[in-house]
Amino acid sequence: MICLKTCSALLLAAVCCIAACEPAPKPAAASTTPEIRCYAQRSGENLSALQMTILGDSVHGYIAQEIAGGGGARGSFTGKITGNFVTADYVFALNGEVQTHEAVFKIEGAQLFQGAGSMILENGKMMLRDKANLQWMGPLLQTPCQSVEDAIDRARQTARSIRKSG
Repeated sequence: MICLKTCSALLLAAVCCIAACEPAPKPAAASTTPEIRCYAQRSGENLSALQMTILGDSVHGYIAQEIAGGGGARGSFTGKITGNFVTADYVFALNGEVQTHEAVFKIEGAQLFQGAGSMILENGKMMLRDKANLQWMGPLLQTPCQSVEDAIDRARQTARSIRKSG
């Protein structure tokens, strides 16, 4: 009888030790699959198109602002997404000149707005002076990426050319 009590106590202690040694469940891993979204606004033959790739809190993409009859700005951006706001460095070519601007976007459902305001030059980059009081331009509407594929390809080519020359 003593052996049975002692063996039961030892068995219970062993089960408790084994249970205590089990690894804690791992938290859900952050998504490693990027989310790709496209937005566009058309006005007559003019087009503003943006493609963004979101992975965690990082975002990058391409912007094409195409004006009927030629011209416009094309380039790429890289930044962070916090909630429904994207803050990024936008490097683009406009009339043969390469520029870098700070860009802020606000996402509301299927709409994307770009923040506009007074800018100042800091370390070779145009920075928004007062991000707390931006005027929101747009909206660009979320659209299937195939519908802006050509414009985004042109922005991608421009971004490659900028990187090669810089």
